[in-house]
Amino acid sequence: MFLESRYLSVNEIIKSLGGNVDIIEIASGLSARSLEWPPGDYVYIETDLPGMLAKKQYVFNQILSETGKQKNPGHHFYPLNALDYAGWDSLGKKFFSSKKRNIAVIHEGLANYLSREEKERLRDNIAKFFGSFAANGFWITPDFYPYGNRHKTWITKMIDRRIEKKTQRKYSHFSGQQEVTDFLSRAGFQSDFISSSHVSGHLTCVSKMHLDRVKSSAALERYKTCIARYNV
Repeated sequence: MFLESRYLSVNEIIKSLGGNVDIIEIASGLSARSLEWPPGDYVYIETDLPGMLAKKQYVFNQILSETGKQKNPGHHFYPLNALDYAGWDSLGKKFFSSKKRNIAVIHEGLANYLSREEKERLRDNIAKFFGSFAANGFWITPDFYPYGNRHKTWITKMIDRRIEKKTQRKYSHFSGQQEVTDFLSRAGFQSDFISSSHVSGHLTCVSKMHLDRVKSSAALERYKTCIARYNV
C-alpha cells in the first residue's frame, strides 16, 4: 500500500504544478511512470547508474514493441550518479542550456539508503543544478518519511533488516518533519508535506488484498510526500 501510494502521490503533485514542467527522475530503476505519462511539450529524463539504466532501456523497448506504444519524443535516458555534480552539470548543459525551464526532480526509495552526508551532497547537487538551469525548481520525494522507528511494526522492522543486509546499506532516517524542513532550508528550499491519504481512493491494492479502505486511508495520513521549492 505504501509503495503504490507514494507512486500515485508523486504523480498527483507533479500534475498540480501544471503542464509546463520538465521531469528528471533519478534512480528511476524499473519505474513505469514514463510509460504512463501523457505526451506534451516537456522533457522527461530518466536517470540511473549505467548498468541499471541499460536494463531499464531494454525493458522499456520490449514494452513498446509488445504493446505498440509510441515513444514520447521528449523522453530520454541519461546515465547519472546523483551524488556527483559533474553529471548534473552535463545533463543540464545537454537539455537545458538554451532556456531556463520549470524542472521537477523526483525519486522514490533512493534517499533511504543514503547516509546523512550523502543526503547533504544530493541536496546540494539538486540546489546547484536548479540555480544554474531552472526557472523554478521542485524536488518531490516520499523518501524523507518514515521518521526513525515510529509507527513501525515488528514485520516492517524485520523487512528493513533484510533489505539492509541485502543492499549492504544501513537505513538513515530523519527524526521528524521539522528536521527535514531544517535540512532542506539550509540549501535554500522551502518545503511542504502532503499526506498520501488523498490518493487512497485510487489504490488498486486495497481491493486486491481485501484491505479496509477507511483504515487504509487513516494509515496513509501519516505517510508524507515532500515537495521542496528552490528559491532560484
